[in-house]
Amino acid sequence: MQLFSAVIFVLLLTVSNDKIKKSKTMKKNKVVLNLNGLSVPDKIQKAKTIANALTGNANFPNPKPTPAEIIAGAAELDTANSEALASRDITVTKTAVKNQKEEALDFLLTAAGGYVEGESKGDEAKIKSAGMDVKAGATPIGIPATPAALSAAEGAKTGTITLKWKAVRGARSYIIRFTDAIADNTSWKQAAVVTKAAANIEGLVSGKQYWFQTSAVGAAGQGAWSDPAVKVAP
Repeated sequence: MQLFSAVIFVLLLTVSNDKIKKSKTMKKNKVVLNLNGLSVPDKIQKAKTIANALTGNANFPNPKPTPAEIIAGAAELDTANSEALASRDITVTKTAVKNQKEEALDFLLTAAGGYVEGESKGDEAKIKSAGMDVKAGATPIGIPATPAALSAAEGAKTGTITLKWKAVRGARSYIIRFTDAIADNTSWKQAAVVTKAAANIEGLVSGKQYWFQTSAVGAAGQGAWSDPAVKVAP
């Protein structure tokens, strides 16, 4: 009998520890509504879906704003939008009213999102039970891509060449190097470090031909050098 009681105690202790671990490791998700990317009809439908999902939802017993307020806001936006579409001669006025009602509904939905996020304590299942989505985690950016379309043109002053290229996603700065002897890999010299996808390289010898390359630098390090651009200094 004592052995049986000890086994039961160990099992209960294991279950309790598992619950504690799950509680500590539970991910706290954020609500995402994506209202800016929705058309007016889609936004109205989303409002109805959220209002219906919040109605009688045991996870959110006292929703703020209430489902009725969200439904009312959606109905007002629907009416204003229909009038704006139907009355072409007074589109400006009706559109202004529609925009006002849309902002009002956005406010209600945003408030509802804040309430759900707080009450759910980031629980994904509870958030989704309210007809809302959870915010996806940020995707880390690795080594920046190689800058493309590097071009070289005569600058405004003698001995100056202007460089331009396509900006690289995630780049914090760009390193520029140059040479007047492309066949010699050891002849490259650093010309500048800039934060924008353009630079003026000054102090060059007029009439001399130069090759230029640039590479992007991000949080994860420096990327590869671009294809060279060549130009004779003015």
